[in-house]
Amino acid sequence: MPAFGASAAIPGKPLKANHQIVPPPGCELISLLGTGGMGTVFLARQCHLNRLVAVKILNEDFDANPLFINRIKREAMTLAAMNHPNVVGCHDIVTTSAGVYLIMEYIPGQLSVKGLLLRFGPLPEPLVVRILLDVVKGLSYILDKGYTHLDLKPDNLLIYRDSAEPLREATELFLDKNTRVTICDFGISRQNDAAKNLVATTSGILGSPAYIAPEQVFYPQEVNFRADIYALAGTAFYMLTNSVPFPITDRDQLLTHKLSHDIPDPSSLGVKISPQLSAILRRMGSADPQKRYHNYKDLLVELEYLHDKYSQQLYYSTWKEVRRLDFIKGGAAVLLLIATLLGAYWSGKNIHAKYYQAVRVSLVASLGFWQGGGDWSTVKDPHEGAWTLTGKRTRGWLSLIQTIHPGQNLQFKIRHPTPGSVICQIKYGIDQYGHFAWSRDADLKCSYSFYADRKVAAIGELNDKKPVDWLECVFKFSRRKIILYVDGELAAVAHLDKPMDACHFAIRAVNANMVQIKEVYISDLLPRTFNE
Repeated sequence: MPAFGASAAIPGKPLKANHQIVPPPGCELISLLGTGGMGTVFLARQCHLNRLVAVKILNEDFDANPLFINRIKREAMTLAAMNHPNVVGCHDIVTTSAGVYLIMEYIPGQLSVKGLLLRFGPLPEPLVVRILLDVVKGLSYILDKGYTHLDLKPDNLLIYRDSAEPLREATELFLDKNTRVTICDFGISRQNDAAKNLVATTSGILGSPAYIAPEQVFYPQEVNFRADIYALAGTAFYMLTNSVPFPITDRDQLLTHKLSHDIPDPSSLGVKISPQLSAILRRMGSADPQKRYHNYKDLLVELEYLHDKYSQQLYYSTWKEVRRLDFIKGGAAVLLLIATLLGAYWSGKNIHAKYYQAVRVSLVASLGFWQGGGDWSTVKDPHEGAWTLTGKRTRGWLSLIQTIHPGQNLQFKIRHPTPGSVICQIKYGIDQYGHFAWSRDADLKCSYSFYADRKVAAIGELNDKKPVDWLECVFKFSRRKIILYVDGELAAVAHLDKPMDACHFAIRAVNANMVQIKEVYISDLLPRTFNE
């Protein structure tokens, strides 16, 4: 594929060679980028232009339904009216006997705001403000074109990042000046005049209940651009806390609660943010639309002020001292220069730590990191201050959403106090698995086993564990090996028949009444030599 180069990885999930998906005319499907409630998005190549595009195709359940066909056509017409760096572009809409295809701009990077949180946890305030700036610029443009998005959420904010290098820290995101946040998924957007004719009920909601404004459900005739401002406030809360604003699982109760409750201040979850940002978010997230911003211009001015403030705090102290050196000569100047640079270094370091240092978050802090969590719950231990996932009489796999790559470590602590087994699974191919099993017999005595590629791997002698004890596990991954450490000691090494490109982690209990897991982290990349 010339568009990627010889060594670049193709984004998305590969398609089977015998897939039955019919591509739009003139296009070649390459991979699966994602699936939503209404449609599936593929990466494709437009052959005559030799360019990459994203192709949205209605799912089978909807491809014969006139309502959804009209919706995807309306999305195309909406995007066709847009031309802005912070709004995804539309190239064409094609209708054939095989279906309706929406051909859109391809956003490189395969990273959404939600994906950024899944990888790095809560974001530092300056980065959140920088993301908000991009989104508000896009929303302001959308309003000028006469539209309201109506489904703003972390999943629908894609990050345009055209780089082959992996992102090591969230704070590196905007080091490339071409990086930007792009608003996508206009499936339920409306022209502003048409928005007044919306009809919604709690049984037929258009939009994500966690983020939509309450008026979209209860007063649809009053919906305007302020609904997008509200949803953006909820998204900002998520970026700062890694939690939705209202952790209410019942949909109807959640929507009714929103009617009389503003989006809470992130500091209610222990997040330290500036009074200025707190005031901005409080106004954006008001339950009463009339108390929100009356235009995007005022919101942009306040966000730009904050963004400039961070930059000034980082550099002002350094330059202020350096300018004084113009009036000093000789040896005293040299000594003062050294002192100034050291002071500037520590000042900059303290400012960086205060505003830019992302918090390392355990991946059990939210079930949003996992799939299949119906039998699991997460709670924070008030004594240890650590989040714990607890599964009681679980029946299926609990799978970590984040992908793990060769050269990364996965570490966690697990507790298994009852008879039965707990299985930690590493899946790295269609039918390729590694399993670490910890079992207790009726007397609560422990036994352990580990296998990969259908072969048993020799496992070192491991200590017995009391029911209250935690077992600390670290998996280290290379393309050809899985290395397991237990309680800090090397326990097993599995050599793989085929090289690993990526893997996923899952856990389940077998005939066990309870399993707990905590302190789940995926490390930074290891040196390249480990990938061989």
